[in-house]
Amino acid sequence: MKKNKHPTEIPGYEGNLFKLVDFIVGELRFDEVKKLHQLLSERYLLESKKEEDLGHIKASGELLEASKTEGLTEKAIERLWIICKPYTK
Repeated sequence: MKKNKHPTEIPGYEGNLFKLVDFIVGELRFDEVKKLHQLLSERYLLESKKEEDLGHIKASGELLEASKTEGLTEKAIERLWIICKPYTK
């Protein structure tokens, strides 16, 4: 069986992704959170194209949907940042 090259944990957050999420959502400024979702959207789109080139049409389609969803999240966070920015130091 082929070994999966993709890790199951992030170095420094082994078994503790909740801390990472808590920091991103609870501590990080929303303009920076927006950038995160923008980068995720762009990366999912890139991966979608790679999967399409490999002939993995279903995987490509799902990655494309993930890219679109991240784009929607990015827009929502941007609106949230507009609301919160005046109250942020």
